[in-house]
Amino acid sequence: MVWGIITPKGVGRLIRVDGILNANKYTRILQEGLLGTLSDYNIQTPDIIFQQDNDPKHTAGVTKRWLERQGIKVLDWPAT
Repeated sequence: MVWGIITPKGVGRLIRVDGILNANKYTRILQEGLLGTLSDYNIQTPDIIFQQDNDPKHTAGVTKRWLERQGIKVLDWPAT
């Protein structure tokens, strides 16, 4: 499994996911993949709205707190 990102400036980092993905591992992926890509393209966190679905790893408290600490706004995603 891989995690990837696309930005208005281009394709971002592709992160290989080994083993079971939980919220703690997901935030480490965001650290490398999301923040790394933003840095690569010189994009500031206040300039983005991050989109993800309602997977439990995405909506976990640890993930929400990590995103808040980074100053990253998340697009509201309706429940299914």
